[in-house]
Formats: sequence, C-alpha cells, structure tokens
Amino acid sequence: MPEMPHFRVAAHPINRDDGLADRYATYMHNELVVMVAKGNPKHITGIDDLGRADVRVSLPNVLREGIMTYYAKPVLQKHALYEKLTAGQKCAACQPTPNVWLTEVHHRETPARILANQSDADIVWKTEALAAIKRGDAVEFITLPAADSKRDDVAYYITPLSANAGHKKLADAYAAFVASAAGNALYAKYGFVPSTVDERTFRPI
Repeated sequence: MPEMPHFRVAAHPINRDDGLADRYATYMHNELVVMVAKGNPKHITGIDDLGRADVRVSLPNVLREGIMTYYAKPVLQKHALYEKLTAGQKCAACQPTPNVWLTEVHHRETPARILANQSDADIVWKTEALAAIKRGDAVEFITLPAADSKRDDVAYYITPLSANAGHKKLADAYAAFVASAAGNALYAKYGFVPSTVDERTFRPI
C-alpha cells in the first residue's frame, strides 16, 4: 500500500518527562475480525464458533503479538475459550491443543494456513483481512460486534517530536495531515476505523 501514509514506531515509548513531545492525537482505530476461507465452509458466525470441535484455529501468539496480548486474549477469555484453545501455553509456532496452532507471525501465517487447508479460522485485524483479499487470497472475514471487535478500544496515536527535531516543520505538517479529515479518509480506504473530530484534535500529553 505505497500511497498510504505511515511512520515508524519509536523503539522506546515517548513520555511527557522525556521532553521530546508534548501533544498527541488519535488518528484512527482498527478492529478484530475472524478470517475464514472464501465461502465460509464451516459457517463460522462469531468467536464462540472457534471452540467447536470441527474448527481448526490459528491464533496469534501471546509472547510477541500485541493483537493477542491486549485484544484477542481478553475477548477469548470473555467467551471462556482462551484456556480451552491454548491450554494456557505461551509459545509461538506451536500446537498447544489438537485444533489450535499459535502462529509466529499471524498476518503471514493465517491466510497461508487457511489456503493450505491447515486452519479454518483465525482472529486478525480487519485491515489484514482486506489486504489478503486485495492480493487475491481466497479468504473472507466475519465482522464481530463492537464488544468482540474492540473497535472502540484500539487506537493509533501520532505524536510529533517537539525538541531536537531536525525537520520540525515537516513533522508538524505530516502530523497535521494524518490527523486531518483527508488523512483519516485515506486510512479508512484500507479498512481502518475512522476517528472522531474530537479524537483527531491534538491535546497535551
């Protein structure tokens, strides 16, 4: 997606005491969906179906993938499925239970495993499902209710550096565009959930 604006995440989180940044805005959101094979042959309708005996599930691993640690795991726990599916194991590229594979890198492995008929479903970001469909993978996705999609909880922030910035004017202009209605609309083209005008308004850290 070369035309979509992007930026690198700092290796170390920036906080107010560092004196490097003083404001931020929420410029978009994302949401969890369930990726399945095209045509949804297992007739999966939501999270509860991941616990069915006839459904082979890939899941992001909890060791390194934030999608599982912060979002998918609480959803699975709410549905009393996390322990059932993972047996409490914390591993990557492993099979904790007969029907479950914990991925190393879910956005690469998930569509590949579904296409290879190794898995029937996985929890992924909507943007990842749309990217797979766009490149021609024979997959689709199941939209989840807000409580399971976490669309109201997942937030992406932009914070222009305010001190010792070599290109402060460019950074400020870029941040302003990303947080603008036009920038928001560009991200929405790729499946991200738009933020509100209030969220896109810069505020002190």
